[in-house]
Amino acid sequence: MAHVSPLSHTQPSRFRYELHGLRALCICQVMAFHAWGIGTPLAVDIFVILSSFLLTSSFLKRFEAGVLPNLFERWMHFFKRLTPPVVATVGGTILLTFTFLPLTFLPDLIAQGWAAIFGYQNWLLAAEAVDYFAAHDEASSPLMHLWYVAIQAQVYVVVPLVLTLLYLATRSSRRWIRPLVAAVFALVAVALFLWTIHAIDRDGISAVYFDTRSRAWEFALGCVIAAARPWVSRINPHVAAAACWTGLGVLIYLGVDRHDSYPGPLALVTVAGSGALMLWGDRCAAWGPRTLLALPPFQWLGNRSYAIYLVHWPILATYMAAVGVYHLGVLEALALLVIAVALAGLLTELVDDPVHYSRWVNASMWHKCAVVALAFAVGAAGMGTMTVKMASWRERATALSAQAGDATYPGALTLSSTGPVPDAAEAIPAPLGLDDQWMELPKRCTGPFANPPRVDSTNHTSSCRQLPLIDDAAANVVIIGDSHAQQYAAGWIDVATERRWNLGNDFMGGCMFTTPEHSFYSECETLNEQRLEWVEKIRPDIVIMVVTRTSETGTDYLMPGVEDIVARLDELGITVVGLRDNPRFGYSMYDCDQRGNVTSGHLAGCSAKVESVYAEQMPDDALDRFAHYLPVDTAEMLCPDGVCWSIIGNVYVYLDLNHLTKDYASTLDGFFADKTAVLAG
Repeated sequence: MAHVSPLSHTQPSRFRYELHGLRALCICQVMAFHAWGIGTPLAVDIFVILSSFLLTSSFLKRFEAGVLPNLFERWMHFFKRLTPPVVATVGGTILLTFTFLPLTFLPDLIAQGWAAIFGYQNWLLAAEAVDYFAAHDEASSPLMHLWYVAIQAQVYVVVPLVLTLLYLATRSSRRWIRPLVAAVFALVAVALFLWTIHAIDRDGISAVYFDTRSRAWEFALGCVIAAARPWVSRINPHVAAAACWTGLGVLIYLGVDRHDSYPGPLALVTVAGSGALMLWGDRCAAWGPRTLLALPPFQWLGNRSYAIYLVHWPILATYMAAVGVYHLGVLEALALLVIAVALAGLLTELVDDPVHYSRWVNASMWHKCAVVALAFAVGAAGMGTMTVKMASWRERATALSAQAGDATYPGALTLSSTGPVPDAAEAIPAPLGLDDQWMELPKRCTGPFANPPRVDSTNHTSSCRQLPLIDDAAANVVIIGDSHAQQYAAGWIDVATERRWNLGNDFMGGCMFTTPEHSFYSECETLNEQRLEWVEKIRPDIVIMVVTRTSETGTDYLMPGVEDIVARLDELGITVVGLRDNPRFGYSMYDCDQRGNVTSGHLAGCSAKVESVYAEQMPDDALDRFAHYLPVDTAEMLCPDGVCWSIIGNVYVYLDLNHLTKDYASTLDGFFADKTAVLAG
């Protein structure tokens, strides 16, 4: 028996086989885009329009018959279709991740699991500034695709409510319900479309991709199309067939040809193409696309489209992350998609269909409510259990990291020792301790570091922190730079304490301390202007900064503009300690070890040759002429004996692609003390 996917749970009295077949084409396009990057991601927009069209058509038929649907019952009808498969998908994905992926994936997956089950996944991804178009990368999540289901859930709560209010407003004259629905939702669509275009122009497509408002205008237009359908339904069947083939052809073209400006104004073309099928798909002559889309293969895929949507991306993403590849071959992806479709069939047969067709479930609103409540309870119980378990793992990780620099976990200290490194069950930090590996001094800047720079950006905020002040007579030392300088700061804490320095820092991700014109971002230009003014005002005794920059594709170089900064500080009599940047890799060294099951050791794990990341000598010759400049070449501590290891002295060196762990950086204190012994007086 053909049935409607929960991507739109209602159906007209006459089953629209061509729309069900359109779902099949859409789910194929989704799989092709996710597997090979083929085409433009328009399928979810068609799902949105189709859902709103069918929902509104259903409500309007009831309204025109003088029937006011029970709003709560409609909500429960939708969520009893939507929620159980989502809960099953989240549970299965977490099991896959736990089995095949490093535990570093688990914290984000748990957060997204909660968000997916309770319908705010899109807002979570938006808050984390996730780039949907960079899905095939180190940070992709197996649950990332559920953002669309969250948007659908949000809109399906609001739209039936609005439709009900409009019906109540026209109850005395039901003939006005369609014009009112069309007018109201047309105004909503225009307003939200204009907002979307403005937001894209201001912030870029990625910034608004997950925003409910950027999709709600499409949902509103689907409502308009449903309301207007009787007014335009009388059309010559051959004209209708031509219009539908044209619309379908446009959709297929966009589905196979990549357009990076999508969504945006181009989404109007998607609305027009799918709108033609919704308006006239069942009014076509025999040569229209209904005949094709009603074929059994399309109906079979349409029946399983929701389950395929849920299952396919976790399979693809888990596989790519497990084997460390982010682009799939044709046969490789086909095999994975066959597995995904098979699993989706099981999800449909074991979860979706039983809930959809159960006589007991559909017997009353309260039975539907019980199914929804049970699904949410099962989801919450599972996620709660994992959250508690993860918290205990984090506590253990924190306890282990506290031992950095001890005999079992000497880290960089072992490079200056001749003794053997003890065996350890696992290196530190443990996978669930990585969130605590970002270095931060304990107090806000005051006293000698008062009135620091302050710049906010989309992804980062400048931060000035300090150790507790020693006294007014102590030397004032400030570390300034980006996140690499931030991580190096862990190695200066003990040095500052032993030498009785007042130690402060000013950090902002992506913003090395250089001249404004050589800054990478506009926010960094502003910040670096403020930094130089601040340093000139507070006149610290020592400024510590990273002066070189590494690259994923070549050796390091002197950061442009740094020479001018050092020259200015030298004029002011401020000593500059110039650090060499740490290596950058095209992959996460930490995850590389986790995949290879390398969990401890000395000079162990994944590695790179030093010549692939570092020049033969620290490229700071241009700074040697300054009397107050002191270089510190960290290459010997990060790439001993010509190899950049991921584990040194039972401590992971890197927490991701290019950041030192706080645990390892903290063991650089002896090295920093030796290299700056001249400043100890």
